[in-house]
Amino acid sequence: MRLANFFRSKLGSLVAVVGVTVLSVAITIGIYETVRFWKNKEYLEELNQKLLVRAELAADYAIITLNETAEAGYTTCTDASMGGLAETIFTKSNIKDIAILDTQGNSVCSVISGQRSTYPVDISQKNKFPTSNDRINFVEVGTGSDGIIGITWQFADFGLMALINIDTLLFDIFPMDWRDNSIASIGFNSDALIGTHDSTMTADFMNDPSKEFVSYQAQSTRYPLNTQLVVELQQLVMHNREDENFFIAGGGILGLLFGLLIAQLLARPENPITEIKRGIEADEFVPYVQPLFDLKDLKIIGGEALMRWRKPDGTMVPPSHFINLAEDSGLIVPMTRSIIKQTLNHVDDILIRDRSLKVSFNITPQDLMSDGFIMDLTSIVSDSRVKPEQIVLEITERQEIKDEHKAAGVVESLKSLGYRIALDDTGTGHNGLSYIQDLNADIMKIDKKFVDFISDDGGTEIVQMLVQLAKRMKMQTIAEGIETETQARILNELGVDQGQGYYVAKPLEPEEFCMQVRKQALK
Repeated sequence: MRLANFFRSKLGSLVAVVGVTVLSVAITIGIYETVRFWKNKEYLEELNQKLLVRAELAADYAIITLNETAEAGYTTCTDASMGGLAETIFTKSNIKDIAILDTQGNSVCSVISGQRSTYPVDISQKNKFPTSNDRINFVEVGTGSDGIIGITWQFADFGLMALINIDTLLFDIFPMDWRDNSIASIGFNSDALIGTHDSTMTADFMNDPSKEFVSYQAQSTRYPLNTQLVVELQQLVMHNREDENFFIAGGGILGLLFGLLIAQLLARPENPITEIKRGIEADEFVPYVQPLFDLKDLKIIGGEALMRWRKPDGTMVPPSHFINLAEDSGLIVPMTRSIIKQTLNHVDDILIRDRSLKVSFNITPQDLMSDGFIMDLTSIVSDSRVKPEQIVLEITERQEIKDEHKAAGVVESLKSLGYRIALDDTGTGHNGLSYIQDLNADIMKIDKKFVDFISDDGGTEIVQMLVQLAKRMKMQTIAEGIETETQARILNELGVDQGQGYYVAKPLEPEEFCMQVRKQALK
């Protein structure tokens, strides 16, 4: 609950706004990083598929060229055939050379090298990778990693081999920011490396334990070709982030708006009933005791327990701000029990030392006639070792006594146990003067409204009437709200027995009240 109160303060609202904004930015960054990472991985996969399509198209063009060459009769090492093949190579940019093979698949001659090829390899001794056409094979050429693909087509009396330069396939496959930290390669069925484009990435670089890499492979369904792209993880993450600041700013703005909304909701006053319930559970309702004094000599003869609400931040809330609501909601019952118990725990020592001292508690009619009131009261008083005769129960008139007969029965039971009964707010509440006789109370309290009218110039009529009524009914009188020496003197002259008010003392914390009583005893 202290945390909730904190967020209702200006500092708490600021913390909430800043916290939600920062959290929103952090979440936005996290989401952006995750989405961007997966988008870039998808992009890398798309590039790998693009490279595979390039390789397949190059193979398609080479096979078509071999077929066209055979149909054109360029199948011997004659000048005419070499000229026709040279023209073919010139028009086919992907084909580096075309070689004439014998029936065993050995190279006889080629366009570029003439009778003695610059590719002095025994085709039959190299790894072959068959296709769905048993006369067409993909073969390793040279060292197997020279960036050349060999595609052979063996006819009845001769054979042809197209040599494809795959550098052109690998070139510019990556965006500019990946080219220095990436590898693009083409191989045979994931087994043999044909060619690689790796501007700066070496084997040592790839084996660096401090670096992470992301790779994708793709296998052709038509040819024995495999492609692979490898990119350093950091480069992958940092790619294509032009919109990063826009998204982060958007997340910050949304966070700020949510933060302001949350701060407004947190700062909204708590439901009063809920707040009172919370206060009861947290023992925030505490007693203050206002001394009760004899009007003849102003000697303290007891005190009235008054309820105050001390909130966690130290703020003191006067009864006028919560009593009516507590009474209407029924929460006044547990609040009163708590105040009686707390007060007796604080003042029981002086009450035990001086049995003439009394302490009074305000009891609403609703509380008075609630189930278990007498039993709860007796239990609390017994635990404190204070005698019932030292307890005064002030029945307030703020609520109407709907069943005066039942109320009279409860009062009679309390008096038989030793408790004294006072009628508070006499003449100002819901109940008529007739209930004074019905309840057979011991004390009549004269409300401050009537005391305020008293001066040397008059205003004593209502007080005189109440004093006379009390004497006829053998009741003591107590005047509330005495603030001046003149009021105290006139009330004494009118026959009022006791008083309370700021003239002698304001409501005190129980410890201070006890201190005042002890000082008086030493005089």
